[in-house]
Amino acid sequence: MRAPDGATLLAVYARAATARTVFEAAGHPGPMRLERRSGIRILEGFLANDSCQDVVVEPNGEVSCRIERRLVEWALGTPRNDAAKRALLAGSMQQLLGSFMAPTATLLMGVRPDDPQQRPVFLRAEEGRDPDTIVLFTSAPEVAAMDPELQIRSAPAVAALRYALGIGAGGVSINALGPTARLEPGQVRELVEIAEAREAGQPAPE
Repeated sequence: MRAPDGATLLAVYARAATARTVFEAAGHPGPMRLERRSGIRILEGFLANDSCQDVVVEPNGEVSCRIERRLVEWALGTPRNDAAKRALLAGSMQQLLGSFMAPTATLLMGVRPDDPQQRPVFLRAEEGRDPDTIVLFTSAPEVAAMDPELQIRSAPAVAALRYALGIGAGGVSINALGPTARLEPGQVRELVEIAEAREAGQPAPE
């Protein structure tokens, strides 16, 4: 699509109805064909082809968003855990826990820039209670969605979970905005023990 400023945009759609409206308004001949792809695949293809400057989501829809190329480069260039995100979307706790066990699995933390202790953020607790649930993220955009001012730190997934135990967190939330999942301390401890047993070449604890 051509933007008002003259830029060429890659148009992607969250709803088929929006795509049909744009297609019909443009007067394209012939039937429209919709192709469904994962967001990561679309963005990777966008970066591999410099014919479009930016991405526009839901053009002419009730809610539309233009994403600059530099933001796509940032989002795909930072560590992320795609397996954990897919597990959250599928609502599978088993897949989610398994996504942390690969040696290359990563989780991210958000740190407030004015905090001299560089502590990760916690979920807001009910009134009268201190926050005790640490938030670990699957990608940098998930951190920014919670608060764009947060600084991002990445670590191996098991190390991040071990850190949560070390500071006495009352739970771990994977991402702050939906879909999310909350891990109880016992679940986190069990995962860390299994990972440590694997590293030591020992049978996993019962």
